[in-house]
Amino acid sequence: KDSIAAWDCAPQCTHLRGVEDVWVISRPSANLVALIAWDPVVNRTVVAFRGTQMSSAKNWIGNIDFAHDSPFPDSPQVSVHGGFWRSWLEMRGEVILGIRDRLHRRGEHQVLVTGHSLGG
Repeated sequence: KDSIAAWDCAPQCTHLRGVEDVWVISRPSANLVALIAWDPVVNRTVVAFRGTQMSSAKNWIGNIDFAHDSPFPDSPQVSVHGGFWRSWLEMRGEVILGIRDRLHRRGEHQVLVTGHSLGG
């Protein structure tokens, strides 16, 4: 977590040098981690969800929950991986708060959401 907050997770993070205002969101009980950061090069907020940790039974249980949920009654054609949806529900309050904070402080801009495996 400290290496993410310091954005010192080389070599994986070297292509995003210069990001700032990094906020790490962690849910140890569910083994979930996400971060929100400002990328001044492209003037956007980046929201990244950490992928599956190979040694985490909790992460693999989420991965195995691969049936899709349709959580939006007005848009039944939209579906979401069940495990990721439950992970999102666990962290959404802080993620939305972080995005709103950056929109308030930096004005209207794009938000990039990314992740891999369990991370979306």
